[in-house]
Amino acid sequence: MKKIDWNWSSLGKLAIALLIVGIIIFLLWRFPIFTEVLGVVIISFIISYSIRPFHKFFMERGLNRKLSALIVILSIILFIVIIFSILIPWIYNESSNFAEVIGEMKSYYERITGDIKYITDSPFVKEVLYNSYGRFKDALMVIVSNFLSKIVSIAENMLLLFIIPTLVYFFLSDGDSISKGIMKYMPFNNKYAIRRALNHMDKVMERYIITQFELCGIIGILTFIALKVSGIKYALILSLVNAVFNIIPYFGPIIGAIPIILIALLTSTKKAVIVVFWLFVIQQIEGDIICPKIL
Repeated sequence: MKKIDWNWSSLGKLAIALLIVGIIIFLLWRFPIFTEVLGVVIISFIISYSIRPFHKFFMERGLNRKLSALIVILSIILFIVIIFSILIPWIYNESSNFAEVIGEMKSYYERITGDIKYITDSPFVKEVLYNSYGRFKDALMVIVSNFLSKIVSIAENMLLLFIIPTLVYFFLSDGDSISKGIMKYMPFNNKYAIRRALNHMDKVMERYIITQFELCGIIGILTFIALKVSGIKYALILSLVNAVFNIIPYFGPIIGAIPIILIALLTSTKKAVIVVFWLFVIQQIEGDIICPKIL
């Protein structure tokens, strides 16, 4: 392995880099506003890195970097506007039905306890069911309240909604210039090996991001079809939730399936069993057919 050739130039660059890092840490510790600014920059970088495959797609078709970045960002903004134009009226219309949903949960609880009465009159079992119902009801109300609070918080920070797309555009259009500038001041002489390793990591991450987008889309479509066929309410929202949580390895599909099964249980136990079956089939299709094809 080739040793790093340290010289005064490299040591000077390292000292400058450490000084800059120290100043940033001090500003973050001393002034909270810099923490918010850094958070916005990091979020913008993550978003820009996640949508780079789309940016490259347009560049490969002859468009320049800046125009490609603009098209991608405007397309994403349009997509978000369309989603919210669907979600907000739905939330407004369905907010009055939360009491009905909770009432259905109570009826379901009473139906279960009525069935259990024929099996056992154990007060412990009834207490467990009653406590579970109360906790779930409280958790549901907390989730709804937090969701509405987040919407209000986003509306209050409208400035961030303008800053983030601007930074994303900057990272997409000038990302290569930024990386070259950083590499220029790296305190190492053998920069070619570092650049090659970073390029390899970049290609691996890019392929991973593309496959995750593809999987989300396929899982969302399959879930929507399964819920529609099964006659489950809120099929669009539940399929979107399941698609997003499917990104999380191992536990993501389970978390995404929980709200679907709960909504199905409010209709009937039979539908809940059918939904569990379809979700299992979708996961098997993903693991045995889809993933080997696209990974």
